[in-house]
Amino acid sequence: MRMDPAKVDAILNWPLLQNVKEFEMEYVPLPCTAMNITCFSSEANRNAAYAQIQSDIATLEKAILAIKTRHNALNITARLPDELLAKIFTCDVFESRTLQVSRTRMAGVCTAWRRVALNCPYLWNCVRFSSINWITKMVLPRSAQVSLDIYLPDERSPEGLNMILGEIHRIQHLGFYMRYERRGEAKQAMLTNLIKPAPMMESCTMRASTPFKLPDNLFGNHSPKLRMLRLSNFTIPAILPLMSRLTVFELDTKSSGGVSLSYLMTLLAGAPYLTTVTLLSACSLVDTTMVHAHLPHLQYLTIVDNIGTVTSIISCIVHPATIYSDVDANVSNQEDAVASQTLAQELGTHIADVVGLRITCNSPYVYTTAEIHYEADSQANKPQVKVSFSKTQDIVAFVETLCLHHLQVLTLQDGPSAWGVLNTNTPCLNVIRVRSVHCLQAFLKALLDGVSKDEVRNVHRLHEGVIGSQIGELTNSNMLYHESQQKKYLAFMLESASLAPGPLRFPSLKNVILEMWDDQRRETPVDPFMYDCAILASILRLRSDRGLPLEKLRVEHYYSAGDEYLTIIRDVVKSIYWNGVAPDTTRTRTRNNKDN
Repeated sequence: MRMDPAKVDAILNWPLLQNVKEFEMEYVPLPCTAMNITCFSSEANRNAAYAQIQSDIATLEKAILAIKTRHNALNITARLPDELLAKIFTCDVFESRTLQVSRTRMAGVCTAWRRVALNCPYLWNCVRFSSINWITKMVLPRSAQVSLDIYLPDERSPEGLNMILGEIHRIQHLGFYMRYERRGEAKQAMLTNLIKPAPMMESCTMRASTPFKLPDNLFGNHSPKLRMLRLSNFTIPAILPLMSRLTVFELDTKSSGGVSLSYLMTLLAGAPYLTTVTLLSACSLVDTTMVHAHLPHLQYLTIVDNIGTVTSIISCIVHPATIYSDVDANVSNQEDAVASQTLAQELGTHIADVVGLRITCNSPYVYTTAEIHYEADSQANKPQVKVSFSKTQDIVAFVETLCLHHLQVLTLQDGPSAWGVLNTNTPCLNVIRVRSVHCLQAFLKALLDGVSKDEVRNVHRLHEGVIGSQIGELTNSNMLYHESQQKKYLAFMLESASLAPGPLRFPSLKNVILEMWDDQRRETPVDPFMYDCAILASILRLRSDRGLPLEKLRVEHYYSAGDEYLTIIRDVVKSIYWNGVAPDTTRTRTRNNKDN
């Protein structure tokens, strides 16, 4: 088939093909390249041509590299002195999460940058999450003699770790996890390096999978700048000179079995400047020899152990009253609620009057936690004491022992222990925050304490009249439905009310905050009507009639309330916020949706 000559001319005149033809016309072969050799030439001639072509390519690449170097030299960044460029590199690398990749990318931009990067020791003295080979082959040689900052979360090479510890004289911050047990020559080499002086060491974190005993003269007893020491499965002698300058100390001996109480107190007594102490299963034996550790500068104390050991440790540490304590206590088979009370009594010797208390528990299988504020002006809303127990009865026994006469703020998030906490005498309680539907039933029952059955019936009849008068404006205008619900609410309140009126619970209560979730309502085993705002509306009216009105009510994440109960609550509470809006706005919005 013969193509039309006009189409052939159009194709040949296409701009891309014109460029190809121009390129072919302008192409001039290199003089040294044998252009007369083709694919039909002999093998020897073709191999000679291949060799010549490779040589030409290498020559051209060198020429191109020289031209690019000249091009980069004309860039404005070439005006920067090497010292300033190195400083920029250092800032960029330390802001990156992947230090190793940043260094490699930095050194691969151009020849000048590579020269500066490879000759900048401060670009190589910080190591995070790198391999031993990278450290030994790149970091140590290129960091010259500047201080080192090394952190190895999982060390697998004894030789590499010993090579790093061989530079301990210039290590400023050291952290590593030793996975495998050291034996024989590897252990001896490590001990030899650990007794060398560490004049620049400021912080040291050493963790091991198996117990390892540190030498008596750790760091050659010469580490004048060491302020932070964290050990996990590492044990140190009870008397160690370097402890005298520490401000942060952590000891975790869960796998190694711990030390005796007197040993531990002797160790802490040698560190009078400690501000932060963390003891994780650090004590294995509570001996009769009572040694007290005086820590006048202590600010943060964290203890994780069984209740008896925690109580003994706290009783042996003399510290200021205004510290933050985080206690995670578990009850052994030989201990009971008495141990929780003993711990509370011991903490009570350090705790002033409690002004804030928060009980939390995310699930029945997680420790129940009590967070205690004992200063009205606590910094950043942070609790001064945080105590965790594995059983609900322990937290209840602990709270019952505390002095709550001056408690002002109570937050509840654990249902099983809520009733025990609400049953305590808290005459100054001003704010209650309920953050779980599991606590709401206990809270409502506590509010009904002191209310008589006759008062409940009178309020019930009043609310029936209010609902009947506005039945046409409600979302559900079925009167039989509302009568059925009112009977359920009445039964719940009569069950908790008393025969004769008495003093109401929480006489100083002014603010109530309820943070509910509809999915939590469905999970609760109790019928949802017990948590409806109708009961709360009745209780708030009863308290208002008794001269104890609520000033502020805030309800969040609760979308099942009806207009009738919002109207009742609005009549007895000065300030209301329901899901972030005032009840008038909520009522108007509901009516508009109904009209649409």
